[in-house]
Amino acid sequence: MTNKLLILVAGIPGTGKTTFANLLSCKMAGIPTINTDIVKAAYEPTNSEVLTKSSHTAWKLLGECTRENILEGNKILAHELFKISCDIVRRLFKTYNTVIVEGLGIDLESASHLEFDTVIFYLTNKNRDPGYKDKLRYRIDKTNNWAAHEEILQIVDDYLFSKVQALKNSFVIEITDGYDLEKTVEIIESYRKD
Repeated sequence: MTNKLLILVAGIPGTGKTTFANLLSCKMAGIPTINTDIVKAAYEPTNSEVLTKSSHTAWKLLGECTRENILEGNKILAHELFKISCDIVRRLFKTYNTVIVEGLGIDLESASHLEFDTVIFYLTNKNRDPGYKDKLRYRIDKTNNWAAHEEILQIVDDYLFSKVQALKNSFVIEITDGYDLEKTVEIIESYRKD
């Protein structure tokens, strides 16, 4: 492979991906971080209808709100966002050896076929602790409205959780256990040495 490392931080809304990625970036001397929500917002006006959807509305690309459409819609959205994010990563790799991409817009199926080394951290909250519920309730007044779509997000989380466990170079972080940044940095450093 190359001496370039892409760190992917994935998980459904409310699991702390942005916080984790930013803490990790600071801990590792300011590794550049790409947020797929920002990529989506920046590219939405110039791209297809796909980027107008969110993780809990992507099923609308396919018709009815069925489990299959929820999962397939999210795959379509993640693929489109990840393609754009990887173009940005390639440009950043001209200056940096390590880049973080965080968000739900990560195409896990494409991640293992990239031309650079990749390590994946999947954040989940299987226990649905009160802090997570509070964060969902906070979003009720926002356009994303996570709490109103908790069932859809649960379907997405269950699918992604099973998918990431089958991938090499992937690690699940249960957020109710907190962030062990020291251990995460050790894992990343081991991939940088390979």
